[in-house]
Amino acid sequence: MMWHLYILFATAKRADHFGSGVAYMLRRVDQNHNSVAPTHWVRHLFPETRLGRADWFLFAATLVACFFLFLHPDLPMIGFCSVSYYSGGILEFYENAKVAASSTGFPRVCAYLPTTYAVVALWLYPLKMLGFSTNAETFQTFSSFLSQVQTLPTFETYWIKALTSLSYAASGLVFYRIALVYWQDVALAKYATAAWLTMPLAVFSQFIFSQVDVFYILLSMLGMLMLLRRRVYLAALFFGLSLTFKYFPAFIFLPCLLAFEKRVSRVALSCLIVIAPVALIELVYHRSASYQELVHGFYAVELVYSALVYVGGLGVYLLFAAFTVLCGIAYFTDVSQDAQLRKAAYLWLAASIIPFLLFFWSPQWLILAAPPIALTSMLSHRFGMYSKLDLFGMFMFIAYVSIMFSLNVDTAIIKTEWLGIGLDYSFLLGELFDWFGTHSASVFLSGFTGYLILQLVLKFKHMVVDVPNDAPSPIVHYGYVRRYFYLGLLIFALPASVAVLKDEMNDESVVGNRWVFWVETMHYGELRSGRVFEQTFVAQDDSMNWVSLFLTTFGKKSVNAFAMKRDDEVVLEIVDVHGRVIASLTRRVSQLRDGRWNRFAIQLDALRKGELYTIRLTSANASVGWWATAGDYYREGRAIVDGSARDSDFGFRIGFPR
Repeated sequence: MMWHLYILFATAKRADHFGSGVAYMLRRVDQNHNSVAPTHWVRHLFPETRLGRADWFLFAATLVACFFLFLHPDLPMIGFCSVSYYSGGILEFYENAKVAASSTGFPRVCAYLPTTYAVVALWLYPLKMLGFSTNAETFQTFSSFLSQVQTLPTFETYWIKALTSLSYAASGLVFYRIALVYWQDVALAKYATAAWLTMPLAVFSQFIFSQVDVFYILLSMLGMLMLLRRRVYLAALFFGLSLTFKYFPAFIFLPCLLAFEKRVSRVALSCLIVIAPVALIELVYHRSASYQELVHGFYAVELVYSALVYVGGLGVYLLFAAFTVLCGIAYFTDVSQDAQLRKAAYLWLAASIIPFLLFFWSPQWLILAAPPIALTSMLSHRFGMYSKLDLFGMFMFIAYVSIMFSLNVDTAIIKTEWLGIGLDYSFLLGELFDWFGTHSASVFLSGFTGYLILQLVLKFKHMVVDVPNDAPSPIVHYGYVRRYFYLGLLIFALPASVAVLKDEMNDESVVGNRWVFWVETMHYGELRSGRVFEQTFVAQDDSMNWVSLFLTTFGKKSVNAFAMKRDDEVVLEIVDVHGRVIASLTRRVSQLRDGRWNRFAIQLDALRKGELYTIRLTSANASVGWWATAGDYYREGRAIVDGSARDSDFGFRIGFPR
């Protein structure tokens, strides 16, 4: 049987067609068994030039499974905040939401612009009218997540995901209209739309990561459609509405506008239209102290200023410099009428990618680049080749995200409760990609960054340089789409399944405080000579297998291990209730993972179940910090800083035998 599977995938790769691989395997079986193999029905089920009924069934079944099986706590968090519209006036929304969120220990959770919460509140309102419970307690996925109790998401939470899924489907309709502008051929437009809807980054963002970014993606795509139709004012309105969800579409609007519109007066009026919706929100909420704190004070707003170089003592912000260059190219470069549409597609691609080359990004934001990647791959007439590049990029993306967003965007978003499985997270998905030690995250991020740069470099000639009028049309080959979709999902699902299996096989129970960066997070400075960081805990067994701490080196760690001083190390000790050190382990700073979980293999058989112990971290002169949650998320212990007990907990996890 294994050699049959090998033939299937090998021939599918050779022919770039999943259905062809199946047919070839059946022919081999026929040759070996001297029987008649009905290969014609395989071609009928998986035709090359269109999607068959079997495709629609398998796509639908796969997406339904993803719909229920994957859910990030961000979605119920948004529902949690949105229902505050029901408990007071519109102007007091952020004050009411902050009060409700304060009870969870995460008062800064409602950090989006109000449009997101208003849309979700309106979507939930029919349920409220039908008698469903639509208050903050409804979204138990959020509250149970923070209290470490695993429960299934509520119907209301999936109702919100249904809204984002419908928005994703609507984006397919808009993309189809965009494709018709480029190809006056229904078959080609459908093929391009299939490429967009199966784009791995987009499917991951919507059905696995379960985010709401699709709202502004849909509106920005409507804006692009209007620009391609030369209806600039309507385009400005759609882009303006998209900005009321997140600010990313601003980077797309102006360069693409300048590609079509050269009259300064019309450009100025379009800019006024695009900022009007955001200006209206500011007018309504500018007196709200909670709005200023939660929205304007959100860390992501400052990321646009993070990429800079100093010239003469002043900072030059690279993102704004790149944006200026892109707008200049769009405005001052003249191309033929036929090439103008292709130029706009490339500008859309470049404006969507450049921000992620210049600042630290969150995984759900990458859906911004997915529509122009799919469109330009089709316009290049090399979708089969670029789909392979996208799968490479997806692998780098998953590997990096699994390491960098551990216990956040990994197996933590799988609702294994549907499968009757309870995870202890004794094995993390990121550990499967720990190929380069402390450099693993940087290596995979470099690979993904290279993938984004390749999108710009390889497609420049096909998108910007005029293409002859007799350029061939794209070849419709739905085998590429099938490979795109299923392999894109497997890149996450396969290693995630391995991680779940290894977690189940580990006979361990993990306790501690794993909510660092989920709730309000802080640190107590650098661990220098004379300072002591401690965390108390209660032993769950008479022995322990390991301790994991969420540490940071503040980006100061030397990459040259030979240049490290001898005292550049940290000492972890386990101390009993009488103050005796019962275990100790020393590790060099060069071996620590910055801003991630660091596991210390401390195996102890001298514990007493139910007794209080202390994790003690000291150092002679190391630039090391230990991240902590601002609230008490481990009820059986607390953080102690330089001998002073704090109402917080350090980020720690301990593996006890089950």
